[in-house]
Amino acid sequence: MRKYRRWFRNTVLVSWLSAGLFATMLATPAGRVFDRAVSAHFNWLAVRYLRTGKLTWGERVQLIALYKLIALGGHIISPEGGAIIRHYLWEGKGRDLHLDSAHIRSSPVIIRQLASMRVGEVRRVTFRMNEDYRLACALNPLNLHKEKDRVIIWQRIAFARDTNTYTRLDYGLGRILLLDAAIHALRPAPFTVHCSWRY
Repeated sequence: MRKYRRWFRNTVLVSWLSAGLFATMLATPAGRVFDRAVSAHFNWLAVRYLRTGKLTWGERVQLIALYKLIALGGHIISPEGGAIIRHYLWEGKGRDLHLDSAHIRSSPVIIRQLASMRVGEVRRVTFRMNEDYRLACALNPLNLHKEKDRVIIWQRIAFARDTNTYTRLDYGLGRILLLDAAIHALRPAPFTVHCSWRY
């Protein structure tokens, strides 16, 4: 029993040290090389899938791991964004998703837009990530409808299938540029996301 405890302790210690060294590496210029290599690899998979409609089993597993990681990171940084990725790939099967309005209704982007809208107006809203990073990870752009006593937000979620549309994944120490088309190798089901509240 004592031998196993020592083994477990050493394994945890080595894991933490490895994670620390990896994070340190990501903060250096070598981290930018890592970012470019990861971006290039997954974008190559996306382009190949668009051209041939095929990926190997191992490549598909890599994409599943990538999007599971994105959904997990999204859940931490933007619960709404994580929910959208999970719904798009695994849970939704094309059904609409209704998001909780707690963060969205207090977003400075939404508050500013509503202040300048007339009752009955519908507006297509785009914004910079630094205006509300959490909302931008979930819905950017979005459709905003101001009614007399209610606000409705919706957006159709269907990622582009071209080689020109990228999603920027900022993970704190660096940035990965990922073709939106990469997600199509996992056969996502397009859907509409909604959010509404009394105004």
